[in-house]
Amino acid sequence: MDQLEFYKSFQFMSELLLAEAIFLFSLQRRRFGLLRAVFAVAASFLFAWLIPVLSASPAYLSFMFFTLFIFTVCMTKFIFREKWLKLAFCCVAGYTVQHLTYQVNNISLILLSGGDPAMLNGGMYGSEFSPMFSVPFLAVWYYFVIFLVYSITFWTFGIRFSKQEFLLPSVLGFFLVCFLLVFDIVLNTLVVYYLNTLPGIIIAGVYNIVCCILGLVLQFEVLLRWGLFSQLRLLRVVRRQESERYAAVKEAMEIVNIKCHDLKHQIRLFRSHNMLSEATAEDMERAIADYAAFTFTGNSALDIALTENNRTCERGNIRVSYMADGKLLNFMSEEDIYIMFRNLLDNAVEAAMQQPEEKRTMGLRIEKAMHGFVSASVYNYCGETAIEFVEGLPKTTKKQTELHGFGLKSVRRICEKYGGTMDVYVEEEFFNVNMLFPVRAEEKEEGAAPHSARAAA
Repeated sequence: MDQLEFYKSFQFMSELLLAEAIFLFSLQRRRFGLLRAVFAVAASFLFAWLIPVLSASPAYLSFMFFTLFIFTVCMTKFIFREKWLKLAFCCVAGYTVQHLTYQVNNISLILLSGGDPAMLNGGMYGSEFSPMFSVPFLAVWYYFVIFLVYSITFWTFGIRFSKQEFLLPSVLGFFLVCFLLVFDIVLNTLVVYYLNTLPGIIIAGVYNIVCCILGLVLQFEVLLRWGLFSQLRLLRVVRRQESERYAAVKEAMEIVNIKCHDLKHQIRLFRSHNMLSEATAEDMERAIADYAAFTFTGNSALDIALTENNRTCERGNIRVSYMADGKLLNFMSEEDIYIMFRNLLDNAVEAAMQQPEEKRTMGLRIEKAMHGFVSASVYNYCGETAIEFVEGLPKTTKKQTELHGFGLKSVRRICEKYGGTMDVYVEEEFFNVNMLFPVRAEEKEEGAAPHSARAAA
């Protein structure tokens, strides 16, 4: 077995699989994922050993390594329950890391050997094993380079990928993957084959190292930018829907209040003419009073949000309490107030509904803080539920993560709009969202005492 056969059968495949694992480790595995992984690794080595080295030409070598790469992509589909594009994206990133490590090792070996011709003519295209396998120091150096490059890549890109949603569209992702794949396989084969001199290999190696680093940065910056763009686009859609909802709810509540006021006058009129019995009239008035129940805090937008929440809590048997001076929020637009507290209250209700009925508790506090700040907090009982936080916000538990988790992001954007801060944490089995807003002197108003709303049983 010459160097090239050994390289493609064992060395290359080991490096490639390990590099791909840097980006695949966080993906969702199929059932018996570990056993599947063991089988896939064994199958990959067997396939690499069986594929023949018929020629050392750039065309055949490109075809050979492309075939080996495609086989590993197929094996990842056997292991993971993910889309083809996401798997190919991870595998191409792995191939780029493997190629980067190969170039770093080659350049460093040439420099360490002082340009030894044996080192120059060995490599993966040599007919004999390179000195690396006969000199202990060079073998140790080879593993050190792999450990160093792979570790840096893991902490720079691998961890980042595991915490980021994959939102690349199929067309853009496909062309990005194809471009990097051509670079990793074809371009390197041509350069190594035709630049077989010491200066040429060093220059080509440095060039390849720079291109590999730029390729990884491009790959993950495109992913990050597209993810941020997609989130911003969805946030705008959510914002528009919430604005429309506020306008519709406000109008509906105004109509209901007018109708309820008219009905009260009609009931009094019927009662005065003995057209209704006293008991029937009282029942109708109680029904109207319950339906028209309105929370008054001194801020109309907050009143609408809390009144909506009261009815939801009544249906879900959630105990809710408010201590809120709505006038303290008059520096904010009505639309922002409604969107912010509607999101927070909806999240609190959803979380409370997951608890036993006797422990369904939530509440709201809005009060003055020290040094002219306004403090607002929404809390709900969460028990011992494990909550995972990502970038200061709880990670959504919904299956379609790309379509959820925008409520608190929207709230944070509103806080930042008014120079405020938002803190999310769990304390003593209660989930808390605390917000703190600075208020300029000309915006401060003397509010009434905090309003205590009725509790919904």
